[in-house]
Amino acid sequence: GRGRIKGSEKEDRIRELTKLITAKEAQRKKAIRQAYREDYFHNHPTWDIDTDGQEEEQYTELAIDLHIPERA
Repeated sequence: GRGRIKGSEKEDRIRELTKLITAKEAQRKKAIRQAYREDYFHNHPTWDIDTDGQEEEQYTELAIDLHIPERA
């Protein structure tokens, strides 16, 4: 745990490695986020083009028969 690090003879090295690991994790997350965004914005317009050739569902308007009495 964290309590064991404090006062340890290798405390400085442990803290240095912890910072390095945290920085690498953040760098990896940033790279993944960037790759996802590049892929999404590169391919998103083609998704619209791909769906243009397909038939869309025909919208059928529902028959609504409401009788609302007027107020007196």
